[in-house]
Amino acid sequence: MFSFKKFGKTELIIEGVNIAVLLNEFNKQNIEIIKATKIDTTKTQLYFKNKYLSRIVAILKQKCYNIVQEKHSTEYNFVNNILIRWGLLVGCFLGIILCVISTFFVWNVNIQNDSSKLYNSICKVLKQNGLGKGAFLLAYDCNKAEMVLLENFENLSLVSVSLRGGTLIVDYTLKTSESELENDFDAKNIVAKQDGIVANIVVSSGTPQVKIGDVVTKGQVLIAGYKLDAEGNKVDCVAGGLVTAYVFKSATTQFPLTKLEYVRTDNFVVSNRLYLGDTLISENISTHNFEHYEEESSISCISNIIPLKMQTIIVYETEGIEVEQNFEEQKQSVIDQTRLLALEKCKEDAEIIDESVATNFVADIWFVTYTIQIKEKIS
Repeated sequence: MFSFKKFGKTELIIEGVNIAVLLNEFNKQNIEIIKATKIDTTKTQLYFKNKYLSRIVAILKQKCYNIVQEKHSTEYNFVNNILIRWGLLVGCFLGIILCVISTFFVWNVNIQNDSSKLYNSICKVLKQNGLGKGAFLLAYDCNKAEMVLLENFENLSLVSVSLRGGTLIVDYTLKTSESELENDFDAKNIVAKQDGIVANIVVSSGTPQVKIGDVVTKGQVLIAGYKLDAEGNKVDCVAGGLVTAYVFKSATTQFPLTKLEYVRTDNFVVSNRLYLGDTLISENISTHNFEHYEEESSISCISNIIPLKMQTIIVYETEGIEVEQNFEEQKQSVIDQTRLLALEKCKEDAEIIDESVATNFVADIWFVTYTIQIKEKIS
């Protein structure tokens, strides 16, 4: 019935009278009772170290006391605490080792002034050549990385690759197109950058080729790079001046009377990817043959000590359901949406002169065209 554990504590509920006499007996035999609590007239709760258990039980039998309940908190709690602490220490130690190891690899790619949004493409090319994330720093060849990028991207003229800790810094310069070079070095004529109706023209040098109210097209000469001398002969010069025009920016939105709305069915598949930092360790990809589907992805951290994370990807099958649309009910919303599209084509500081909207119905589709007339420099 009784078990002895060297460490830990025991709680006994005993039944009997004259508890004071019993406690004196414990004291005489140098048995330390941590706590004694009287429950009622006959029951008392005793709390003591496990090492006294056998002696206390012997005394209780001798004094004719009954043991009603016995509870133990053994040394396993103590051992578990030790193991937990050691586990934390080992985890911290492994975390430190991983952090130290990680300093020997490329973990991040930072592309400066990425105006052409080449980040994903550059990272892919570097990865394919063993020069991207996960590359060994001590053997990393920045010159090789620069040559690889120049060979794979024809629109780059200059590339600079450097290392800062575990981060790869890439900076590049795009080549200037021939048309841009022609515009940069065309000092003879001033030409129209876009279509419009001339609103104002100021000539500082050269000869104007258009007048207010003329309709001009992109590339048309506005101010020619010559002037007439006293005898009426042409003399080349650098054209100078400013031409503003009324320009029309428009956008069109289609609104069909019926459309397909895709809703999820009960079919889906789940895939998982395990990452250490940004490096893929393992993956379990589920295939599917859904014709139409949508994905949801979430990332959860597995450990607070090491950068271990799990990506879960759920692919839901969807099916199209044809629903009717009422144009009159949504007309204003469609117009507002189309206006925003037209405004996106205008500069933020553009001077708006006029706005108009036109609707047209063709083959069960409403076409909404929004036009904004602005005044801006075209030279």
